[in-house]
Amino acid sequence: MNGYFEDYEPPVTVGEVTGKPPAHVLLSSAHLLAFGSNPLRPDDRLESGRLYFLIPHSIYQSETSPLDLASLMTRLTGAARRGGAVAAPPSSPRRSEGQWCRERQMTARGTWKPELDPIEERSFGRSLRRDSMNSSMRSILTAET
Repeated sequence: MNGYFEDYEPPVTVGEVTGKPPAHVLLSSAHLLAFGSNPLRPDDRLESGRLYFLIPHSIYQSETSPLDLASLMTRLTGAARRGGAVAAPPSSPRRSEGQWCRERQMTARGTWKPELDPIEERSFGRSLRRDSMNSSMRSILTAET
């Protein structure tokens, strides 16, 4: 997942996006969610305002489950909504035509932060000494009684 979002001027076909020979497949969200559906053909026209996903053949042809593809689609859709239009990768056939906008930059909102629960710290040495002292005192008290 490279995080790029490209905005094309219509009309555009799948072949214009994937290049020739295509190294990737272009899918709509409906294609990702429909198990066993075929990718879009190179001569198919893309619909304006619709979100499409450019995925390497290796991922599409692998044993990837529909659940994994749905998860990928959710992550990519979220990245597209947060990031807006960004520069196309150098391998994009449309890059030379200038059909791209600003570079994506990481923001504080876009960085990953773990959610951690606090851990109560105790000194291991003190607790051992205290436990051994308590046990020694108990054995002394038991011996005296």
